[in-house]
Amino acid sequence: MSLDGAITNLASWAGNVMMPTMAGGFFAAAVYRYSKGGQFEQLLYGGFASLMCSGMLRALEDLSSTPGRPARTVSGWRR
Repeated sequence: MSLDGAITNLASWAGNVMMPTMAGGFFAAAVYRYSKGGQFEQLLYGGFASLMCSGMLRALEDLSSTPGRPARTVSGWRR
């Protein structure tokens, strides 16, 4: 196993599993706080930040998967 493969797998795991799960938790907590009349904006921002981080990790994973060009084109199909 190479270091490049390990970093790619870690980015894939974080981008596909952990960040969306954290975003769901943040959004659920924001809905709960909103229903109780409390401050919910920070939790809402945390959910959006987690989704943005997930997207950035997915983009980096895509760019690092093949040297020279991205694995997918803009439309999502391989060349």
